Amino acid sequence: MPTYDYKCPQCEAIEEQTHSIKEDPVYHCTKCGVEMKKMFSPNSSGFTFGKMGTITIHRREKDLRKKRSVEMAERQKNNKRFVSNIRPNVGGVETDSWSDAQKLAKSKGLNSDSYTRVVEKEKSGQIIKTI
Repeated sequence: MPTYDYKCPQCEAIEEQTHSIKEDPVYHCTKCGVEMKKMFSPNSSGFTFGKMGTITIHRREKDLRKKRSVEMAERQKNNKRFVSNIRPNVGGVETDSWSDAQKLAKSKGLNSDSYTRVVEKEKSGQIIKTI
C-alpha cells in the first residue's frame, strides 16, 4: 500500500498515513484536531518505501546525481585535452610553444593578442604538444 504525507494547516504537523489508492480518507491532526490536507509528493505514484521513504529515495537520487556529475566532470576534463600537431609559427619561424610564439610576435611588432587564448590552454595542460 502507498504511503502519503498529510500536513496540518494550523500547526503544520506532518504525518504519514498508509491507505489504498482508491481511498480518500479524512485524517485529523493528533495535536490540534484540525482536518489534515494531503501533501503533494514529487513521487508521482504516491508510493514510498521504508520508514522515511520519500526522504530516503530523494537522498539516494541526489547522491547518485552527484556521483554522476563528478564522473562527467572528470570525463569532460580528459576530453578537453587534445593533441596539437600544429607547431606554432610566426612569420615563417617555428617555435617550441605558443607562449614563445606570442613573445616572438610581440618582438616583431605583430598582434600578439590572438595567441592569448592558446597560451592559457597550453599553461593549463589542455594542449599537449607532439613535436
